[in-house]
Order: sequence, then C-alpha cells, then structure tokens
Amino acid sequence: MKFIIHELLKDVNQPVHERFREALIEPSEKEQDFVSNVTHLFSRHQSGRVYGNFETDTNSYPFKRLLTEYIDSDDFYSFSKASAAHLVSIMGAIPAATGGYYFAARFDDEGVDTMLVFMLSQRTGHAVDKKTLTLQSVLNLQMEHLDLAAHINISDWKANKPEP
Repeated sequence: MKFIIHELLKDVNQPVHERFREALIEPSEKEQDFVSNVTHLFSRHQSGRVYGNFETDTNSYPFKRLLTEYIDSDDFYSFSKASAAHLVSIMGAIPAATGGYYFAARFDDEGVDTMLVFMLSQRTGHAVDKKTLTLQSVLNLQMEHLDLAAHINISDWKANKPEP
C-alpha cells in the first residue's frame, strides 16, 4: 500500500494554507485499517453504483493527466502533491470552501488495484479517559463528512473497461 496525508487548511473567505508531507507514510496496520474503514464507508454512502468519467480537457481538469503520469512513472508522492496542489488552486478560488486533510492511498482491495483520494476535516470532540472516567477533548476526523472522494479501480481504468 502507498499512503500519504497532506494538510490543506482553509476557513471561509480565507486563503488556503497547505503543508505537504515530504515523504510517503510507511503503512502500518493502523493506516491499513483506516483505509479499509474509509473504503467501507465510501461504499456504504453510495446509493447504488456511482460512476464518473474524467473530463477530456486535461488542462482545465488535470486529474486524469496527473493519474496517467503517475501510472507511467510510479511516483506516488509526486502524484499526491500535484493533485493536492490542484485542489488548493480550486479551493482558493471558492470563498466558501473550507479545507482539511487530503488523503491518497493506492492499495489492493480484494484483488483489485485501487486508488482512493479524499478530504476529511478534523474537529474537537470528546472521549472518556479510561483511568479517571472524565471527559477529554480530542481531535477527530469527521468521517461522516466524506463528501469529496474518488474511488478508482485502476485495473479497469488502465484497461479502458467500459462502465456498466
């Protein structure tokens, strides 16, 4: 599995403050479980099968070009940074847009070569301290707001398999 997180923070009517990781994250069981949970959450949120096409204008909509360049070069870090930077340019032009954390993962999903790209925000929540049985403030990823996400079957995409 290849996995990375970039920070793209933005408040309404403010500029984007991006911070890109300098290297991929070496995936442990924690990252693998996280990606599995997001994959299941993504599937559960879909009402039936949802498909999309990439725009043919790869200058205005460069995600397909970035993905193709990544597949050709196998440089996942450069792909993640370039695609996150593209999202920064879009967010910056939308005053009401807010930021969060940009996740990208490429992994084997039950024998299917899969890419998952998504954004999540982090908010303060609460948890119980098991030793003292008191409340603690903790930061939580807002998994219920998995609104900006792409789940790509790389095998089918590379084979130009038509959508059902």
